[in-house]
Amino acid sequence: MLEKSEYGVTGFQPLVRYDQLGDYGIRFQVVLRIKNILDEAALRHQFIKVVYRKYQEEGITLLVRHD
Repeated sequence: MLEKSEYGVTGFQPLVRYDQLGDYGIRFQVVLRIKNILDEAALRHQFIKVVYRKYQEEGITLLVRHD
């Protein structure tokens, strides 16, 4: 994803940090490197779209908590 994005730094190996295992899934953080601080929102948007598309391809559904 970073290789194709105009906002990410190519060659950077993203880091994944698993944070919490809960009732509704696993919470984690992904570290991506951006070219410019102004590009953070755009790269985050692209990344979430890629993750969501992959979830759909793999049949993974997001659980919604109803309080």
